[in-house]
Amino acid sequence: QSANTVSYGTELTLPQANSGQHYRPKHMTLLSSTTALLAISEYSNLDYTGAVLSVAGTTLSLIRTGKLTGATAGRIRIDPRVARVDAGTVIHCYGDQTNSGGGGTWCVVVDVSISGFAVGTFVQLESRNHGNNGIDMVGIGSGAAIVCWRGTSVISGSRYAGNCLAVRADK
Repeated sequence: QSANTVSYGTELTLPQANSGQHYRPKHMTLLSSTTALLAISEYSNLDYTGAVLSVAGTTLSLIRTGKLTGATAGRIRIDPRVARVDAGTVIHCYGDQTNSGGGGTWCVVVDVSISGFAVGTFVQLESRNHGNNGIDMVGIGSGAAIVCWRGTSVISGSRYAGNCLAVRADK
């Protein structure tokens, strides 16, 4: 048998969304060597949930779920990203495609410790009237992450530049 094979365990089914619709897995970050946080959107993309998953060998289990954002009327959230910045803390960023004010790139600090999820105050990194697309981020430790997205600066003709910021989780 080749050393380049994949083995796997039993499939884990996540709980159904409150709306009766299915969840859509969107992005994941490691919390420790055996746990990860999965960002999940409900079918409407207005609300994001986090699921803490644990792995032992090839056995996967759901530890807990919690809200990463709350549904807000008129918001069209896309591209959720999560990045671990220190033990039990992630920064969650997403694009908001709201057409009339409020669109752009938003981030929030979320405590995902054993006691549950605690969502901080949302910060708008960039305002954009028609939203954005293309967000990525990585936690670099010590409470910080790098967030990049398609920005509002035009670099040539109608082409937009990529923007990046270092962000810090102030708790």
